[in-house]
Amino acid sequence: MASSKDTKKRFWQNYYLKAFFLGLGLSFLVFIPFIVVDGGRFLFYGDFNVQQVPFYRLAHDAVRSGNMGWSHTTDLGANFIGSYSFYVLGSPFFWLTIPFPSEWVQYLMGPLLILKFACATLTGFIYVRRYVKNPDSALVAGVLYAFSSTTSTRPLYSSPCCWPPWMSTWPPAGGGSSPWRCAFAAW
Repeated sequence: MASSKDTKKRFWQNYYLKAFFLGLGLSFLVFIPFIVVDGGRFLFYGDFNVQQVPFYRLAHDAVRSGNMGWSHTTDLGANFIGSYSFYVLGSPFFWLTIPFPSEWVQYLMGPLLILKFACATLTGFIYVRRYVKNPDSALVAGVLYAFSSTTSTRPLYSSPCCWPPWMSTWPPAGGGSSPWRCAFAAW
């Protein structure tokens, strides 16, 4: 039976966990002060507050009510799935909000953003790890990727930023990779 000291040592030797928790911790340090000051909500000037948050709320209500056909509240009316599939419905982070009441969505945006940065750090690490010998270098690169200007200044696009490195970590479908892995990576 392994001692707790051995278990802790193995845990911290796992660079995948290091990457995830480093991204989680850093994003927590960055975002929590703003969330606390704004009364539990993460407010960000620009498209995030006026598009992303209302879109999440509208999609959240539509999915929970089962009304995912035609949206009369989008512009002059639009196909709901076609309109919201990329930024909202295609994001696994959106689906984490479904068990919660609609009023909570605005308060979940900050924690979801923290989780997105942790996932971006992990997927950046996974991608760069293929090309460097030292895993510490890949860890630094994963953090730099996650906290780059693309993800930091555009939280609206932070969900898609997590997945391109993740998709590139799997070999092509003809190279022996499971089609389920590729489907998950594309999701």
